[in-house]
Amino acid sequence: MKKALLVVAFILVLSIALFAEAKDLSQVHTQIGFDFPTIAKVNHNEDGQIVSLLGANVGLGISYKKYFKPVEQNKINPYWGVGTVAIIMPYIAVGVDYMIDNGLYIGGGVVYLAPEVHFGYMF
Repeated sequence: MKKALLVVAFILVLSIALFAEAKDLSQVHTQIGFDFPTIAKVNHNEDGQIVSLLGANVGLGISYKKYFKPVEQNKINPYWGVGTVAIIMPYIAVGVDYMIDNGLYIGGGVVYLAPEVHFGYMF
């Protein structure tokens, strides 16, 4: 059941992103994905570049993801993150995201010492 739900969600996110046109990242305000955070507000610097995400995660907690440099499209963007799971249990993470120019991103990292792969969409 979980695998089927994950496959359906992946196809939904991928189909939305594939039919989307190239975006100006300064106009992106929301992120949704299989990631920490799961749904988030996108924060920009004064130049309109994405620098961080703050939102809720599927582990019933809060997540903050901070990119080392402003996000660039079609490039690897390293980040660090902190947050909570089950409301009070803290976690730390490091990883990379590859932002495709239509808002879809894929990435991987380490949460605690466990490797993870994630994807999502910014709009």
